[in-house]
Amino acid sequence: METDWMKYSWDDFFEKTKEKDIVIWGCGQIASEVIYLLERRRNIVHLVDGDVSKIGMNFEGRKIESPDMVFNCHPDCSVLICSLYLTDIVEKLGRYGVHEYFSAFFMMRKDLQNEIVTQIPSKQQLSTLKSLLADEYSVRIVDKIIEKRKAKCIDYSNIMTREEYLLDDIFTFTDEETYIDAGAFDGDTIIGFLKKNRNFKKIYGFEADKINFNKMKFRLQLAEQVYGKEKIECFNFALADYNGKLSFSSLGNESSKISIGENSDWKQCVTLDSVVQDATYIKMDIEGSELAALEGAKRLIKNRKPKMAICIYHRPEDLWQIPMYIHSLVPEYQMFIRHHGNIYYDTVLYVTLK
Repeated sequence: METDWMKYSWDDFFEKTKEKDIVIWGCGQIASEVIYLLERRRNIVHLVDGDVSKIGMNFEGRKIESPDMVFNCHPDCSVLICSLYLTDIVEKLGRYGVHEYFSAFFMMRKDLQNEIVTQIPSKQQLSTLKSLLADEYSVRIVDKIIEKRKAKCIDYSNIMTREEYLLDDIFTFTDEETYIDAGAFDGDTIIGFLKKNRNFKKIYGFEADKINFNKMKFRLQLAEQVYGKEKIECFNFALADYNGKLSFSSLGNESSKISIGENSDWKQCVTLDSVVQDATYIKMDIEGSELAALEGAKRLIKNRKPKMAICIYHRPEDLWQIPMYIHSLVPEYQMFIRHHGNIYYDTVLYVTLK
């Protein structure tokens, strides 16, 4: 049974916890934001965290304690969960006999109710998608996503895994990788690639937002000094299925995307096929333009058959349309789906020949 985290507001929380002591579970950014405000209205008796390495550490002027130590003595408390790993925490609270809990994240993000992904594939589309997947875990992930869409549930923490894009259980990397980062943002994933692959052949970074592009260029200066500027090439272009111009909204964050509006401007767009001749690994996170960019990389994908990590959550239909399109180009690809966000963001399709 999925927990309906969105049904509670802060008003509900304060009403239901009038006479209760509060235990906060999760000592990170959310808790840091909440504690100094909450302690003005409620008695916070304990801070706990499931990460054993944090036990005994000081956090916001208090000591972090073990859940075992706290809940064996205070099963009647109310718990404010300040972590994104809700499903695991709720399971543990049930074993402690604690049944009153709230999610700070979802009470802080009521706006997410307006963005719930609810589109469901047809039976044929769903059957075809599942037939393309290489492992049962991917099939279970898809089933869970469909269940959540039908229930209008946005808590995805029970299918969330931490590591993203560079998965050792799916990919094998060599010193001859030519890596394309489509939607490179500030270069964070390029840095992650360099940490995992200290030797490589070439890196191409594509980031359409000028502010993000400049952040990336600054961030990669040291890497360019170490490896040589000729090995790390960055482009301030949008990716599409044609070369020309498109309307683009630059926000200076992860949400910059192709759109038409008062904050939009005309941006040069290119196809990957027109810029890059080789690739062994493509990561793509471009806010809903993934399918068009893949169409613009048709020749590259068919000829070079690179490993790929493609985001399939920006549009509801990406979940099945993108795997079907890639399969039409390279039928021998093995496909895997993993989800990396506590809500419906960050579902990724992984493809490889092995």
